[in-house]
Amino acid sequence: MTRPPRQTDLFGAPLQGDRDRTPVEIRMVVVDQTDAGIFLAIDGRKGSARWAPKSEVKAGEGTNANLFRMAKWVARERGWL
Repeated sequence: MTRPPRQTDLFGAPLQGDRDRTPVEIRMVVVDQTDAGIFLAIDGRKGSARWAPKSEVKAGEGTNANLFRMAKWVARERGWL
């Protein structure tokens, strides 16, 4: 018996490998968002933006509103590192 391939979700392919939970902070622009995810771009262009789960990404406040904190594995998986 063979299993069907795993489905990808809104946030990309299933994670492979280690989840490095070391926090990183990256300045980015919100391009779009839903209840579950946020579409972020480092350069502000929609073509380079990537979805990330809101449960894994925290926005800064005040003058640091465009500074987003997340685990290193999230940033690496989306190509921000």
